[in-house]
Amino acid sequence: MWPADALLITPAHWHIERMSISAVYELPRPIWVSWDACGQNFDTHIGTVRATVIMPKLLSPAGLVGPPELSGVPTSALSPVVGHRPVSLEHYDRSTAVIDPEWATEFAADHPPRATAVRAIGLELHGISASTEDAHGADTNQIVDAASRCLDLWFGQIAEWVSILTGQDLYHRDQLFSATPMAPGFRRWTGSCWQPASVRYTIPNVDPVEVTDLREILARQPDESPPLEWQLLLSGCLDVDRGYNRRAVIELATAVEVSLASRAHRSNSTQPRPDRGPAEKWSKWLERHDSSYAEDDDLRAGVVKVRNDAVHEGRSPSNGQTRRAYECALRIVKDNGRPRAPWRQP
Repeated sequence: MWPADALLITPAHWHIERMSISAVYELPRPIWVSWDACGQNFDTHIGTVRATVIMPKLLSPAGLVGPPELSGVPTSALSPVVGHRPVSLEHYDRSTAVIDPEWATEFAADHPPRATAVRAIGLELHGISASTEDAHGADTNQIVDAASRCLDLWFGQIAEWVSILTGQDLYHRDQLFSATPMAPGFRRWTGSCWQPASVRYTIPNVDPVEVTDLREILARQPDESPPLEWQLLLSGCLDVDRGYNRRAVIELATAVEVSLASRAHRSNSTQPRPDRGPAEKWSKWLERHDSSYAEDDDLRAGVVKVRNDAVHEGRSPSNGQTRRAYECALRIVKDNGRPRAPWRQP
């Protein structure tokens, strides 16, 4: 439901100039952005390291994207590679003088105009945050090491926010691809050669992230995650797309419980709330004490029963049941959970 193309995670390449460390980072998954985001700078924190994301530039009205401008890095160091072009940064020589990553690609997808999938970004590392004890004594190697250790976690946080806001599938540890072999490892003999089985092609529907949301996402602190109900809903949705139905309905039902509990705790009612409990318990409390609340018609049959069958009887829901649970959970989280983007106006 939220498919996207993929790119293997690769190490960054660093350049140091006047205590500013310039780098290039290939994203584990390409992120669809509006053209307005191209060429922009965004402040961020990679763990304890203060940094700036330098987006690749838009070079033409047709959407051609080229390298960003990085402090202290000559244009020639990011120029086209003559001859064989390595498929990713990790395939370059260790001390290469020129790199030529694929900055962005408008791969096969249904998307609004003036959008592209960014595959690589520039980074400028400014130092370790003042809250860290050795902030003032950190040298360039310490800063590079600190950022390197946290890049994967940093991307994971960015990916989670973007996925929740736009529906893009940016989960890079269990990737879905637009072209997938029907039976990997299977070959048939045609009489003259061995041929693989068919390939399944998927054209995703993509909603790019807008520049305002991207700026806010990158400004989040390292420990600042989206509201829990939206994290759980996203996790359930990713499981739905990958066919993990039993795991999906458990995550989706938990997202419903967290949403209803959150609404109850935000209520102005003076009546005592339940300490904890399943979704039905929170729903009953809200029906009694929140006049604007109405229980979703499919809560019990579409989510609660399917979740109980999965947990207590070990049943694996059908694709139809799982999709129904997702649709119900999405309605409930939207209607009762906290806003997915706290910086947006209600």
